Amino acid sequence: MLSADMGGTNTAIGNLSGVYSTKVGVQVFSPHPVPGEGDIIWNGDSPHALKNFWVQLTKADLKIPEDVQQMYTTFLPEMYL
Repeated sequence: MLSADMGGTNTAIGNLSGVYSTKVGVQVFSPHPVPGEGDIIWNGDSPHALKNFWVQLTKADLKIPEDVQQMYTTFLPEMYL
């Protein structure tokens, strides 16, 4: 497994290796340069993955159903004070 940030250089190297992520598909495996060693799994590091996830959540206009909101405000009221 290869873990790296999702910077431009690392993304470009991944793309050259056949790794990509688009709206319609994801390929996270690339062949190992040593025959018989299986595939290399490309993985973004956790802090950057969480940051990207958070950015996408804040950009989206999410609608939380009223019953879900009620459930969480009932069981976890201290979060909403």
